[in-house]
Amino acid sequence: MLLAEARIEEVVALVAKLAATNAALLRMLETRSASSHKNSEIVSPAQLALLLSGLAKLEGQERPEDLSKVDDELREKANIDALGAEDKDEDAKKKDRKHSPRRPFPDKLRRVENVIRVPTEQRACPRCGGERKCIGHDVTETLDLIPAEFVVRQDKREKLACEECEGKLCRAPLPDKLIERGRFGIQLAACIVVDKYHDGLPLHRHRQRFERLGVSMPISTLVDQVTHVANAMTILQQAAMLEVLASHVMHLDGTGMPVLDEYRNETRLGTLWCYVGDGNVSFCLYNSTGKKNRRREDELGPEDVLTRRSGLVVCDASGLFVSAV
Repeated sequence: MLLAEARIEEVVALVAKLAATNAALLRMLETRSASSHKNSEIVSPAQLALLLSGLAKLEGQERPEDLSKVDDELREKANIDALGAEDKDEDAKKKDRKHSPRRPFPDKLRRVENVIRVPTEQRACPRCGGERKCIGHDVTETLDLIPAEFVVRQDKREKLACEECEGKLCRAPLPDKLIERGRFGIQLAACIVVDKYHDGLPLHRHRQRFERLGVSMPISTLVDQVTHVANAMTILQQAAMLEVLASHVMHLDGTGMPVLDEYRNETRLGTLWCYVGDGNVSFCLYNSTGKKNRRREDELGPEDVLTRRSGLVVCDASGLFVSAV
């Protein structure tokens, strides 16, 4: 506004006051590249450049000597003269820069057609009024997600009979299930286990998610599915145990794990023992206590496992048990 009204004296006074109140400006400009902190009280170089350029455009006016020195020093420290040139170069680079082509979606993903019809009011030919025929489609691909859905799978077992002799019927075999006469499919149980142990999704959140999909399933039922999967994988645990026990060096460590006692309805501290062999093959055993021996028939304590092995063992300085190799 002052420049537009040619009130040069007031502009000069304003700039002089600005330079006086920003005594630390030059020191800030020297260290601005080494610090990311921005002070709202300091005038930016771009703002000073704009103001000083406006003063330079005024003909027939001379700035005071002290202000000229501040101007020159600010330009030198802040590199104001090259500011506009750098911006122009950057704009030119952006225009010349070519966008990299988009990567196509993987071929393994199923393609779902979404036919978009021309609106009814645009289907007639504007010249003759006749109905225009479809001659093709412009195809573009968009990645989308189909939400999970519960389905009731109807297993229809084929039955065969001989019409000539009316012999014995033949039926297709029963589908694979975790337990006999189970009502839940293997894929559902596998999804629960993978989401719980691989993705860290607690069972109560499983229940909430299933309710949003229209199926109410109690926590006890979800726990049963995890138990069924664990029982089915017992053979894999036994194979891993044999390989670890036969390894050259076995590593052993335990950590406390609080669990809910379903009989006493209280939290009890157990121990999860981890055994690692050669090639990062490992298996874990849970014990209801931190003792060296098992307290239940279905448990194996660390000393029970060590009696089955002969070889080097690496473990921490636990005072729970001492076992000679």
